[in-house]
Amino acid sequence: MALRVDERDGGPVRHVLIGMAISKAVCAAVAPLYRPELLPAGVARTVAGWCVDHYRKYGTAPGPALEYHYERWAEDPRWTRDERESVERFLAGLSADAARLKQRTSPAHLIDVAKTYR
Repeated sequence: MALRVDERDGGPVRHVLIGMAISKAVCAAVAPLYRPELLPAGVARTVAGWCVDHYRKYGTAPGPALEYHYERWAEDPRWTRDERESVERFLAGLSADAARLKQRTSPAHLIDVAKTYR
């Protein structure tokens, strides 16, 4: 099972994923609409699934708990070292971009962007 970072994992998808990771409002709006096939297969779909699962279970955005979700996922022997490193790099990039995005956009805008993927 190959996970690749697709070019479409950048831009608006990346911004929505950051919103899902850090904003309860974004998770609350996206979780009922989320279907994995709406995103390109790969890292973005995996991370979005973790965010939605976390929100459905705890009622919050995962924030730092994404690290836990990654660690649990990475324990599965199906994933190669390259696949684990791709997801780890993607998460590190999301984390680095989160503060900047939080200052530049609102949860309401990210929700509107997410709705375009329905």
